[in-house]
Amino acid sequence: MRLRLSLLVLAVAAIANAQWADVKHLGQGGESTVASDNQGNVYVTSHLPSSLFTSRDWGATFNRTFRFPDSLGDMFVLARPNGLVNVTFIRGQINGIASWYSTDAGRTMQKGENILGPLDREWVTADKNGTLFMDYSNGYIGGPKSKGLFMAESTNDGKSFHQIARTDQEPRGSYAVDPYIAISSTDRLYSMWGVSKDYDTIEAFRLSYSDDKGRHFSKPTTVATFSDKVDGEKVDIQERWMLGTFVAVGPKKLLVVYPEYKHFMVDGKSTLAFVLCYKYSEDGGQTFSAGDTALSKDEIISAIRTFEAGRVGSDPSSHYIQTLPWLCADKDQRIYLAFTDNRLGQTKINRFTVNKWLVRCATCFEAKNGFVWSDQVSHEYDSKRAPMDFLSCAADSKNLYLSWTENPGITADFPFGGFALFTGNLYVGRKKLAE
Repeated sequence: MRLRLSLLVLAVAAIANAQWADVKHLGQGGESTVASDNQGNVYVTSHLPSSLFTSRDWGATFNRTFRFPDSLGDMFVLARPNGLVNVTFIRGQINGIASWYSTDAGRTMQKGENILGPLDREWVTADKNGTLFMDYSNGYIGGPKSKGLFMAESTNDGKSFHQIARTDQEPRGSYAVDPYIAISSTDRLYSMWGVSKDYDTIEAFRLSYSDDKGRHFSKPTTVATFSDKVDGEKVDIQERWMLGTFVAVGPKKLLVVYPEYKHFMVDGKSTLAFVLCYKYSEDGGQTFSAGDTALSKDEIISAIRTFEAGRVGSDPSSHYIQTLPWLCADKDQRIYLAFTDNRLGQTKINRFTVNKWLVRCATCFEAKNGFVWSDQVSHEYDSKRAPMDFLSCAADSKNLYLSWTENPGITADFPFGGFALFTGNLYVGRKKLAE
């Protein structure tokens, strides 16, 4: 059994609400990301509408500073030293990736060259010398079949990117989709992706790395595998639910979070739940620990118990859910997991049963010990499902920041919930980090 730092858990739980009291409503938006340059500038991007919000006072106040044209989604912002900011997104009609950049801390934004094609889910990171790396899939579930995951490079601060390598090695009939990216303190570049064979569900997460600035990638490691049956019970591993995240810390540490269905014994009853699990590597992604739940079993059982107490009706497909994970780390190598769950149960909107969602955040001090009891970040909002497809967190020397969307009133899951599932009320919160 993992050591859970029980005294620390109690202390964290006691002050959770006070820590996240500084929450601001920015406006309308979805699929947000947040970044800080550790010089007082904090940035939030969101789509529908596609916007950049900027703070000049470590997240105390924000203003909308830019609106991006020809944007569909997958907004991402990267903050770098000396006023450098990069924003990327999928162009309208899913016709390539747009790159915008700033050299004056986001006061003005300039348009770089587009990478054209049916490209999806781009993420960007930078090495110590300022070279930018972006991974993305060529093709996506719901569109042209993926031709693989690719890495592009920019040596001019985002004015242009050019493709330099393929990061996956999926065989014919196995498709790499939904990439993730990270970089170590020694510039080992990591790329992770989901694997689909039926072009609807996700069967595995795989990861590869490069030590030569993205020119060549290692043989992929399978980090996690997924089945559409758990103990003989059919479960939903449709791609939109199978969201993961990972973060590199120091020269060789890597922590991956992925979703999984598991049964838990709660009050004498075996109960199915959809929970976030994790594995960690201490050798730069070559090998990983055995998987375990990210949150403690005690917290998960408590959450299942409150969900079951607040359940509406007896629909067997209703269960406790953890989703929308995002990881970040601070300068002291503490790792933070932001996510959404429905532990408060369900309610009715007209004749429809919907879930009561909360955004939460948990801290990991030592990878082998998992995450301590999570803090509640948001207020409850009632919707059939959590907003698509991600929220975000970031840390600097002063604060931890979290951005998210709430979409109350949505009574249908995807696709019948439509674009209303991809936008809503946009929030950002911060809490002061311990010295």
